[in-house]
Order: sequence, then structure tokens, then C-alpha cells
Amino acid sequence: MEERSNTNYSSSQPASHKEVPYSPIESDSDDTTKSKLFCQELLSQTWKTQMILIPLFVSIFCKQLLVSSVVATIAFDSVSITPFLIYMLICGAGDLIGRPYIGFLSLFSIEEKFIVRKTWILAFVQVFILIFMVFFSWFRFLSHFHSAVVLVMANSMLSGMVFANTFNNTGEGLDVKERRFCRALLAGSLSSANLAVALIGLDTEARLLEHCVLLFPRVSCFTR
Repeated sequence: MEERSNTNYSSSQPASHKEVPYSPIESDSDDTTKSKLFCQELLSQTWKTQMILIPLFVSIFCKQLLVSSVVATIAFDSVSITPFLIYMLICGAGDLIGRPYIGFLSLFSIEEKFIVRKTWILAFVQVFILIFMVFFSWFRFLSHFHSAVVLVMANSMLSGMVFANTFNNTGEGLDVKERRFCRALLAGSLSSANLAVALIGLDTEARLLEHCVLLFPRVSCFTR
């Protein structure tokens, strides 16, 4: 019996690999096509979101450059406290008011009336404030410390409002995955703005400080 079963088992074995049944492996071309389409969608969303991210970049750039390089060369002899500390305090207070302002207004259900869709308008005002403060540091045509503080406060508040509205407007009308990706790009805009300030601020502060020392030797030129 054992010999007969062995004979039957050996006869059932295929004589060559050609007799082995097989089935074709399914191609993964569908997955490749989906991944390509997904990458194209991400690039398309990046292109559409850049009109929102550029004002955010300009806003953060103006705020950081103003505080770290421009007002660092604007001091007043009438102020006993280190002016730079006051500038930093006012800048933080402006951020504290500007960034959560939508949440404050939502307590009264009027936030929709104050949401800004065109954030580039606020960023343009910040550019104007930055240019004005550069000329202020260069020519010293203002003699009151409070004027500089008010401008720093306004610039910081506008920056906070741009940040809040950018985060609120980014990804509108998109699904959860696309909205998450678009809002993740905000971190890149913030980091790139800080990097640009770090590079440009080195030269800006040095030039303003040198000019102030040469033309206005009796005026305090360094606030730190």
C-alpha cells in the first residue's frame, strides 16, 4: 500500500516547471497613478495657498526686523529704563491682543464682521510702518518716545491679526487632509521669515547704528 501511494504521489508531481499552474501578479500601476495624482494635488494646493502665505511672510518679517534691528538703534535720553526692554514688552502685548482677537470677538458673536480676507492690506500697512521707522532712525525727526512705542504696538497688533486671519482663511472649502496640509505650510512661512530677518537684520542694524553715531553723537544710538 505504501509503495502504491508513493507511486500515485510521484505521478501527481509535475514533470517540469511549464506544467506548474500560476496566476499573473496584479500590477501596482493604480497605486503609482494615485500617488502621482496626490503629489499633483499637493503642488496645486501649495500654489493656491501662496497668495495667503506671502502676506504672512511679509508681516512676520516686518515685525521681527522692526523689533530686532530698527528700534534697537532708536533710544531716548529722557527714558531711564532700557528702551529695548520696553519695545519687546510692547511687541509681546501687541501679539497678545492681535492673535486671539477673533476668539475675543466670538464671545459676542460678531467675529464674522471683523475677519479680514485680504490680509495683504494689513501686511502693506506694516511695510509702511517699517519704512517709516527706518527713516525715523536715520533722520531722527521725532523726539517723543511714545510715538515709537505706539508704532511698535500697532505693527505687532497687525502682525497678530495677519497670523490669525491667515490661519482662519487657509484651507477654506477643502477637505480635512488638504486643509491640514495647507495649514502646515504656515510653519514654513514663519520659519523662512525669521531666517530672512536674521540674515538681513545683521546688516540693517549695523548701518543704522553707524549712521547714528556719525551724525548724532549726542544722541543715544543703541538701546540694548
